[in-house]
Amino acid sequence: MTVDKGAGKGRAPTLRDVAAVAGVSIWTASTTFSKPERVAESTRQRVHEAAARLGYTGPHPAARSLARGRTAMIAFVAPGAADTLLGDPAAALVARGVLSACDRAGYALVLTAQARDEAVDGQVFLNDVPDRDPRVPAVVVDGRADGVDAVVADTSGAGEAAMAYLRQLGHRDVAVLAWPGAGDRLEGATRAWRGATPLSVYEGPGDRRPGEQTGDALVRAAMAGDRRPTALLALNDTLALSALQTLAWMGVAVPGDVSVMGIDDVPAASGAGLSTVMVPYRPMGERAVDVLLARREGAVPAGSPPLPTVLVPRRSTGPPGSGRR
Repeated sequence: MTVDKGAGKGRAPTLRDVAAVAGVSIWTASTTFSKPERVAESTRQRVHEAAARLGYTGPHPAARSLARGRTAMIAFVAPGAADTLLGDPAAALVARGVLSACDRAGYALVLTAQARDEAVDGQVFLNDVPDRDPRVPAVVVDGRADGVDAVVADTSGAGEAAMAYLRQLGHRDVAVLAWPGAGDRLEGATRAWRGATPLSVYEGPGDRRPGEQTGDALVRAAMAGDRRPTALLALNDTLALSALQTLAWMGVAVPGDVSVMGIDDVPAASGAGLSTVMVPYRPMGERAVDVLLARREGAVPAGSPPLPTVLVPRRSTGPPGSGRR
């Protein structure tokens, strides 16, 4: 048997070349690599020998995936610019959970800010679900959308636990640092307030999780009133960490003059000594992939209740007035 070496000059050998050298059809050559049990041993040997002579290493992984109708890729779709996503510690924890679950399941992860038409086996959305291809399985984390599986935490319970803890310490003058999209957390905090006076709530602009500049402005507004609060309950840790910085610049002792409480338990909270309520962002990301793959396999995933949150007291909270003379 002879081989026309010139036919493959300047390019990598293909499955067609292997089939020609082995004297079999392309279908037989393809089946030898994809389902060898369906090919006679003598034929398999000829195909493998031809592949070795040509330096053919097998079908391209993408080609195999497309042939199976799968790409072995999952997209993590987060709103806004990439810088915003990577700078949001809660979003980063969800992404780590998604990546960990993808690694275990043998999937690659695509990080994107919008639902593209790229070939992926599923999409994990963060917070919101924009227009998407309904044929692609999807799950939303920390949000809800009609017709899409949701993985959420008990953020209402987190707000309730945070406020109940401050009341347990004796605080009756509490200011809440919030934003318009923090509805569940604020509802929980309000439920636990049960105070004789209305709860003071300071909201930043927009529905998105606010940043440090918003936190600084809200803290200064809360502390500028005639009656200073003895505690600040920030409905996420970004606001709470910003509050700690602003209070330090203002010369206000924490927790002696004002206690500070957050919600999330992002990595920076521990080092700052921030009392907070842990929201299980990484397990939520892992759970999202499990649900997605169940959908992909045609199974209907069992509905699960919101993941529990956990109170984490640290040194930023204490009884009111402990630093006043």
